[in-house]
Amino acid sequence: MSQGEQRAHPRREVVGRAFWSAGRLEGSCALRNVSASGALIEKPDMQLTIGQRLEITISLGDGDPVSLKATVVRSNAGAVAFRFERVTPALLGALSKAAEAGAGPS
Repeated sequence: MSQGEQRAHPRREVVGRAFWSAGRLEGSCALRNVSASGALIEKPDMQLTIGQRLEITISLGDGDPVSLKATVVRSNAGAVAFRFERVTPALLGALSKAAEAGAGPS
């Protein structure tokens, strides 16, 4: 984390997939990391812009998929970062289960 960057929740590198939709656009891509408040995905084929709202479903390891509403906060050549609109018990449970199963390093 850079010196000026502050996070409410620690990130966790994961092995997983993200399925997203924003209006008529939709796609899937690799999930790089996730926290209780947001995630970073591999750059999708379609352009997502900062401030764009979307519905995202993440799958961590062999756990149940979790669907959330999110807003794009950063988009560059390699990845898109977004913030979840709210922290949900389902997401916290999925993160906990992934940590116990060793889905990636802390």
